Order: sequence, then structure tokens, then C-alpha cells
Amino acid sequence: MHSEKGYKSGQHALDIFLNIESIYGRLELIAFEFLGTFLIAFLKKSI
Repeated sequence: MHSEKGYKSGQHALDIFLNIESIYGRLELIAFEFLGTFLIAFLKKSI
């Protein structure tokens, strides 16, 4: 019973880590999209 509990908490920690990784991945995508849109708008204004 004790080892089962330890396994569950380990699995939970792994889930949190994977969620954090996916959240950071999404934030990076949003940042890149925003940067791309900003650069295109800036280039259009300067031309």
C-alpha cells in the first residue's frame, strides 16, 4: 500500500512536469506568432 502511494505521487509529478512543458510550448508559439505579426506589420509600414 505504501509503495502504491509513492508510485501515484511520482506519476502525479510527471503529469505536472509534462503540463508545464506543454504550457511553455504554447506560450512560445503565441510569442512567435505575435512577433511574426508585429514584424510583418512593421515591414509593411516601412515600405
